[in-house]
Amino acid sequence: MSEATAASPIFDRGRSGYVRDFNTLDVFIFNVIGFSLGLALSTNPSFIGSFAPSANIIIVLALGAVLAFFNGLTYGWFGGIMPSTGGDYIFVGRSLSHRFGFLTSWGFTACQIYGLALNLGFILSVGIAPALLTLGVSMNNQSLIDIGFSLGRPDHVAIGSTLLLVLYFLLAYFELGLNRVVIYLAFVFALLGPILMIYTLFGHTHAEFVAAFNAFMQKLKGVPNAYDVVIGTARQNNITVDPKAMWHASLQAVPLGFLCFLGFTYSVYVGGEVREPQKSQVRGILSALLIGILVFILGMGQYVNVVSQEFHSAIGFPPVLEKLGLTANSLNFFTGILAVHPVVNLVMQVGNLLWFLLIPYVMIQVCTHNLIAWTCDRMMPEGLLARAGTANTPWRAFLAICVAVLLCIAANYFFGFTLVGAVALAAVAFCLTGISAAYLPAERPDVFAGARGMMRRKFLGVTLFQLVGIIGAAGFSWVIFAAVWYPDISGGTPARAIVVLIVVYITGLIVYEVNKAKLQRRIESVGVNLDALFKEIPKD
Repeated sequence: MSEATAASPIFDRGRSGYVRDFNTLDVFIFNVIGFSLGLALSTNPSFIGSFAPSANIIIVLALGAVLAFFNGLTYGWFGGIMPSTGGDYIFVGRSLSHRFGFLTSWGFTACQIYGLALNLGFILSVGIAPALLTLGVSMNNQSLIDIGFSLGRPDHVAIGSTLLLVLYFLLAYFELGLNRVVIYLAFVFALLGPILMIYTLFGHTHAEFVAAFNAFMQKLKGVPNAYDVVIGTARQNNITVDPKAMWHASLQAVPLGFLCFLGFTYSVYVGGEVREPQKSQVRGILSALLIGILVFILGMGQYVNVVSQEFHSAIGFPPVLEKLGLTANSLNFFTGILAVHPVVNLVMQVGNLLWFLLIPYVMIQVCTHNLIAWTCDRMMPEGLLARAGTANTPWRAFLAICVAVLLCIAANYFFGFTLVGAVALAAVAFCLTGISAAYLPAERPDVFAGARGMMRRKFLGVTLFQLVGIIGAAGFSWVIFAAVWYPDISGGTPARAIVVLIVVYITGLIVYEVNKAKLQRRIESVGVNLDALFKEIPKD
């Protein structure tokens, strides 16, 4: 009798309750929604420009895509070998140690919960508000303009984010079996957003943008020659573009280049729902990455060409926005200014808005699946596995995630607290998963025996699986450093970022040790080796 069998009356790991019905297309769509094609296209250019004014956005995206490729291969291959709910919780926990696996997943989930709070706010401040401003000006509708400015207020964003969070919970709980149909239809229509943005950008010259922007700002705020105001204000504050510093600045901005693709591996966290994971995970992940690369290089590259490198770098600088009286500086906002016909602008903005509305659904699913994976290992109260509703939703786990997101919304908008170093939390997970890939063939040959094809080929004495993991780990070591050291990425000073990371991981360690001690007491009467149990790959 095995140890696991002997312990089953006391320690019943149980099943996650998920059913394997995701095919390759589902994985692809889930991952494209995961990095939110339209949202990433809209928001990331201003981040990159303000962080590294001299950086070439094409180089930044290309280098970020290379790092993403190694990350995607590592996660896709791991998802085939260990096709279980929980993603890097399983990958790291069953390769290095269970404790490391939990801490990795704890930090990543904290990052996602905070990201959820931000993304809910983006629906209002970046998705809806800029659309109303551009539509209001083009249609001479002052009411739309007033609502657009109102939606950018922090208190309104906080209230709206809370209402949206409640809506997402209710939709999940009472879902009537139309989930996949609705997601597919929304995904197809959402593609119109990036397509029309790219079409609009390629249909206009730099001179046309300057004229359109000046006319827009004159009408909206009464600011004459607004384009020159942007450039002049930036120069007065020493925000300049130095062509000689292009490569250095581009290398500095690589973490933001990768951040554009963050989410394209989210399918591994719902691994217990994926059919034929050896094929579906890699194909779904890499095809999602490919569409992201094409859209971002075309869209962001042409955006910089149209608005100019100086404008692109200046518009993310707070004093510039204050001078103009604007809160919006996203690509969809400036593209909306160029879209002369209100109908085209409306379809483009609605399509783009759908990305903002879809990504919270995916992020909540990722966080809930991680919580379920911990609970199946009894690292959380067993009551979180309870399911109810017409869709058999794990409602308690879902509700726990929503409460955590609500706390982040309150902390961010009412108390000014931000989770500095959030990017580093995700980078730590990716780095440790890369290290786990390097260790897996030697540490767990029984698990690696399930690897197929290219993964097993050797190069320089190591398998391709190991080599890809090592390269990814090295790349994410740089991302961790940059995400902590540079305030524009960390969201605060390096000292604050380090303190927050320490607090997050110490909190996770306390949770882990307390729950492991409780579990050990439950099974000690039968003499089971708990560490041996934690090496098993869960069978979802």
